[in-house]
Amino acid sequence: MKIAYPYPLSLGKVAVSGGGVHVRQFLRTAAKQGHEVLTFGLLQGEDAPQIPGDRLERLRVLRTVDAIYYRTEGGFASPAKWFTFPYYSLIGQPTVVWEFNTLPDYLTHFDPAHNLIGPASREFMKHGRRCDLAICVSNALSDYVQEKFGIRNVTVIPNGADPDLFTRDLNPPERIKFGLNGLNVVLIGSSGSIDFVCLKEVAIKLWKEEFRDISFHILGDASALSGILPHTPPNVCFHGQVSYAEIPSWLSVMNVGLILYAPGPANFGSPMRLFDYLASGLVIAGTEQAQVREVCAELGHSDFIVPAGRSDELVDVLIHLRSNPGLVASLGEAGRRLVRNKYTWRHNVDKTFRAIERVHRAHRLKTHARKEQMAR
Repeated sequence: MKIAYPYPLSLGKVAVSGGGVHVRQFLRTAAKQGHEVLTFGLLQGEDAPQIPGDRLERLRVLRTVDAIYYRTEGGFASPAKWFTFPYYSLIGQPTVVWEFNTLPDYLTHFDPAHNLIGPASREFMKHGRRCDLAICVSNALSDYVQEKFGIRNVTVIPNGADPDLFTRDLNPPERIKFGLNGLNVVLIGSSGSIDFVCLKEVAIKLWKEEFRDISFHILGDASALSGILPHTPPNVCFHGQVSYAEIPSWLSVMNVGLILYAPGPANFGSPMRLFDYLASGLVIAGTEQAQVREVCAELGHSDFIVPAGRSDELVDVLIHLRSNPGLVASLGEAGRRLVRNKYTWRHNVDKTFRAIERVHRAHRLKTHARKEQMAR
């Protein structure tokens, strides 16, 4: 297929964020499978075909695509006008696909009652009828999109990982000094999305109870944690932000992948770190998040996911895993098999283009019938 992919944000050569990894994997895997994906000239380091900058040439090129694939980033950017009048007619009325990775108005306008109070949400409601297919990264987000925006044609495709990139036989980073012979617990994430209060409580309890060979390794921006950092015990190591290319070597010496979200918008997402942890052979533990629980249930150990704020229960989980290295190893291997069989980027892109092709066939028939009716 030939699709226009007007990703609205610039990506540097070293992608750190989950969104950056997702975009690059989508572009590279789609190209390997023979699809032509046109992008703006904003994706550094990628060889994807470009959407022309000249308006007339851009119009000519857009009239040749099968679909516009619009990855939402919480709101509407300028390429969104392509599926509004009169632009949509000028470019030949291609199939329109929206990809939802998070809630519109994510943190700024979200409230616990799920009220649509943000400007982006109002735009999605306004233009929802133009969307032929919504691709959502989670069941929770799919339900939200169908209920709030009235989009009925929805496909759920979670994030994924590359199991060939994440292996256990890599050299560990030189910065890892503490606890390599104990239970190593890793947490990837920024200070804005992680429940570090819960992490601190867990670490302090384990330290006081003499389980000091359970160590925590935090990868991500900790700049907003000035009130927490001085009060964490020595079993917590903040290593700072690292590039995605470095993540496999860090995970290769870990045993448990920790996911700690506070209740809220994160429950609608698909944590990239979940699949990277599994691909690296780590056991998943942490607090409640819808997709994390669903995936862990496939492995038969969703009981390692505890309610938000229950640091005492998470302490018990980690002590149990520390005492059962055989269980940690077997669950780690099961996680790698699950990713390889179901959650690779190749699987995701296959499923994405099958969904687009199915909708595109129906869209062409509908458009052709409408044109014939108007010509009578």
